[in-house]
Amino acid sequence: MGNLQQIAEEKPPSYEIMEVVMDPISAVCVVDSGFQNNYDSIIQTNHSLLLAHAQLTGLDIAGKPFAVFIDFDDKTILKFKVCLPVWDRELRESGRFLLYEYSGGNAIMATHYGHSASVKQAHDELKLYAAEFQIPLEGISFEVYHKGRFDDEPSDNWITEVIYPVRIKE
Repeated sequence: MGNLQQIAEEKPPSYEIMEVVMDPISAVCVVDSGFQNNYDSIIQTNHSLLLAHAQLTGLDIAGKPFAVFIDFDDKTILKFKVCLPVWDRELRESGRFLLYEYSGGNAIMATHYGHSASVKQAHDELKLYAAEFQIPLEGISFEVYHKGRFDDEPSDNWITEVIYPVRIKE
């Protein structure tokens, strides 16, 4: 917690943080890992594999690609699932291609603009927001890639939603 407090004191918040209700998601995914400095290329490679798998098997893509972070810490290897949402609710696992189901629910979200090298700040600010308003984080975070690494866009134009599922206190 000390590190989050230090970040809050050094920089004012630069993200609009929203409390949202997320819809359920069904996706096909690939589990992988890497260091923060190379996870972009790993995500791109796995996204290409997922697109080829969807085309080969006739899966109907239902939205933007996203990554679910199993372990997000810039000091160690990141573990994540690269996912492609699909309409087919009767997905079957096959080799490296696994199923991912998100049941939906309450979340906090910030939109990051620019290269992923600075997206960690959005993660940090969401954690600070949750701590400040005593909102318990529930589950694992994910990033939805609206524009950027898959569109051959210059990194200044990248748009990534950073989302943390939460439990809203009643």
